[in-house]
Order: sequence, then structure tokens, then C-alpha cells
Amino acid sequence: MTTATPVRRRARTTTMRTDAATIQGAIELVAARQARRVTLCGLRFGERLLPRATEVAARLGVELTLDRGSQGASAIVVTLAGG
Repeated sequence: MTTATPVRRRARTTTMRTDAATIQGAIELVAARQARRVTLCGLRFGERLLPRATEVAARLGVELTLDRGSQGASAIVVTLAGG
């Protein structure tokens, strides 16, 4: 058995935490009305984190939507709910 598996697992966990923090920051930015819209692209775990992030966003009056681009890349769009 190699040590690559634990290293990859740590890297994946770090990337997931970074993606979660990025989403949370965008939610807070929009909730504070410092931005009207934030589009997050290139998140490796964005779709996996979306359900939980959507719950958090809803409590703050923010809406998250998944925008799938024509090239298969997806983005998370953060806006004020009803706005």
C-alpha cells in the first residue's frame, strides 16, 4: 500500500473546505448587499456542496442556482432571493 491515498484524501478534503469557504463568502457578500450577484466558476466540489449551501443561503435571504454552461462547465450563481 502506498502513501498516495492518504495524501490524495487530504488534498480532496482541503479542496472541499476551500470550495465551501468560497461559497460561504459569496453568500455573505450578497447577503450584506455588498454585491448584487456573484458567479462562482471552477469549483471542484461545487455541485456536491450545493444542497447544504442552499439551506444556509435561504436562511440569509440569498438564492443559489446552478448554471450549466454549454461546454459542460457549471457555475454557482449567488443572488438575493426574489431579486
